[in-house]
Amino acid sequence: MGHQWAAADTLTSARLKRTGANIHTCTSGEAINASASPIAVYLDSADNGEPKIASSAADSTAIVHGFVADAQNVANNVEVFVQFSGVVAGFTGLTAGGDYYLSTAGAISTTAGTIIYPIGIAISTTALWISPTPKIAAGQDSRAIASSTGTQTITHNLGTLPKLIKITAMKVPTGGETGDHKTSVGSAQSTSERCTWMTAIDGSVDIAGQTSGRIIDIKNGSSTTIHDALLSSITPLTFILDWQTASGGGTTYFEWEVYG
Repeated sequence: MGHQWAAADTLTSARLKRTGANIHTCTSGEAINASASPIAVYLDSADNGEPKIASSAADSTAIVHGFVADAQNVANNVEVFVQFSGVVAGFTGLTAGGDYYLSTAGAISTTAGTIIYPIGIAISTTALWISPTPKIAAGQDSRAIASSTGTQTITHNLGTLPKLIKITAMKVPTGGETGDHKTSVGSAQSTSERCTWMTAIDGSVDIAGQTSGRIIDIKNGSSTTIHDALLSSITPLTFILDWQTASGGGTTYFEWEVYG
């Protein structure tokens, strides 16, 4: 069994000198046993930011803020040392140079779990450099204005809840709209959305503006919205566009990007 940590315990100079280490004292949010190997933990915002064991099995636990290492074996609601950055030692059997992801029960693996969450790179068979790699996904889609209002599900398969979503949209000219160019560039953090739009018509109209509460806003030459959408749901695998206005004909084409 690993060392039973108590309030009187202190970090050794060796631990404090660990390369790039950022170690802080926390109060455990549950029992954490790192006797055999460092355990990945997240800080539970719903429980006073107390560290709990991370797991890729569910979105709510698929995040890693740091590791409980040094063979600590603590009960719930006691002092625990958490390393938030740098090189974590104490593993066995790592593949040097390999990318590691969160697995279940605080473990790490070269194979991504149900929720994909990269943690770092092994620098030896026993040590991991904490270096989460942001995940990015991108794609293309479209929406015919004739489809009217309603929802459209976009599958991004990022594997983790996006921190940022960007959409660049353009309406294709139809009928007598030759030379008509309508563009919208929007972004969202959670469902806090905004976009910048521009409309140019045969060189006679050249207008632009900004809209909050929409990630897509296509406007005509009178600055009236003819096709717009907001985000109604964001998950680790999809986001849903809720189209609000559909006036006229044609199609809105868009490029989307998500960042984890």
